[in-house]
Amino acid sequence: MKAEVWCLALLAGMGAACRAPASGDANQAAVTETRPGPSLFTGIGTHHHPIMTSNADAPRILEVLESVLRRAPNHAGANHYYIHSVEASRAPERALPSAERLKTLAPAAGHLAHMPAHILARTGDHEGAARANLAGAEADRTYLKSAPPDTFYGLAYYSHNLHFLSDSNMMRGRFADARQSAAELAGRLTPHANMMPMIESMVVTPTSVLLRFGRYDDILKEPAPPADRPVMTAWWHFARGVALARKDQVDQAMAEQTQLVASIARVPDSALFGGTGLESARNVLDIARLVLAARVAAARGTSDAAIAFWRQAVASADRVAYDEPPV
Repeated sequence: MKAEVWCLALLAGMGAACRAPASGDANQAAVTETRPGPSLFTGIGTHHHPIMTSNADAPRILEVLESVLRRAPNHAGANHYYIHSVEASRAPERALPSAERLKTLAPAAGHLAHMPAHILARTGDHEGAARANLAGAEADRTYLKSAPPDTFYGLAYYSHNLHFLSDSNMMRGRFADARQSAAELAGRLTPHANMMPMIESMVVTPTSVLLRFGRYDDILKEPAPPADRPVMTAWWHFARGVALARKDQVDQAMAEQTQLVASIARVPDSALFGGTGLESARNVLDIARLVLAARVAAARGTSDAAIAFWRQAVASADRVAYDEPPV
């Protein structure tokens, strides 16, 4: 538990100051919290992270973790934390050895079995990321057979594996696999949509799968979400608008465009987007607004306007916080 608190403090920007473990005491690397502050990397391109932005302690954090790994390469915690420490950096490949170790180091621990995906996805190995996420999900299924139902672990960590698995399979072009894990994810989380401010953004994953694979007729068959689900409603209008624009039904697409703007206005400031909830839902939905505007402009034959909207969407997307799976 202390190690997990240490990891959370490190990654939540608590300004942790590390002291090196004593020689031969690799399992007792210690951290003393000294002051609030951002953590880790000064700049990481478009994959910036709001809590991994700038911290003078970052070199020391990495030094301590690397010191532990040199003396105890199979230290589960150090491998786990090292992945989190570099995944959003410009050099995520630094943690490939840790990812390789965690593939088999703790196969019954679903979260650890899944952790290689955080590095494999960032280095373009989406097949490997899918395998890691599937291994984590299968380990979690075994664990949850004997665990209390609807625990935080099941709702958060198991759902994270399913969410990430769907994304990995989308990146691989595997529609059926992506759709299956997305459906399981939505089925698990929908009854608990009030519990966490980012859950609605995860429940829409099945619709995102349909969008990714151009299943526009299927999108148009999707029922409207409940009226008290503003993020889900906005995403539904976005998906319908894209589907109609791609089918050259411009007037209907423009009607959905209007509905999307109205829906975004009803999204509360507290709503978050993404598996970790590091981004405002309104910010992400505003990018969706720009994407739909580009699609509608293209369907109307106004290419210059479409390009302008795409440029705005890309610029906005570049400012979205790093998350895994990506928003």
